[in-house]
Amino acid sequence: MVQIADILVRRGELDEALTLQDERLQIRRRLGDADGIAAALWDLAQLDLAQEKTDAAIPRIIEAYDVLCRLGGADGIAVVGLTYGHILAAGQKPDEALAVLRRSAEIFRKLDREDKASAAEEIIVRLRLS
Repeated sequence: MVQIADILVRRGELDEALTLQDERLQIRRRLGDADGIAAALWDLAQLDLAQEKTDAAIPRIIEAYDVLCRLGGADGIAVVGLTYGHILAAGQKPDEALAVLRRSAEIFRKLDREDKASAAEEIIVRLRLS
């Protein structure tokens, strides 16, 4: 399903990809597959953001981040946390944003992803200056 959705995205058929990813999410929920739920939520959120549907994306990002934190999936926490930190900062929640972004930066550094760690730290600096 993921590969088909990726093909649809490349073709510009975002609504169709969204429908397929939503079906994937429902299957993962029925199976109780927490990793699959987090991945599907993240993929859906990215599609929402691509279509500028921020109101739909935000709850998916929050849920994906919460699931990943419960599971302890470092890669996911770092990646989703970077976007979640942006959302928190934009939503005037600087303390929460700082905590999420610091965690993302720390994990990215452990994963030897200095570029992503620096991106998180840039947002942290901007938050401190505001």
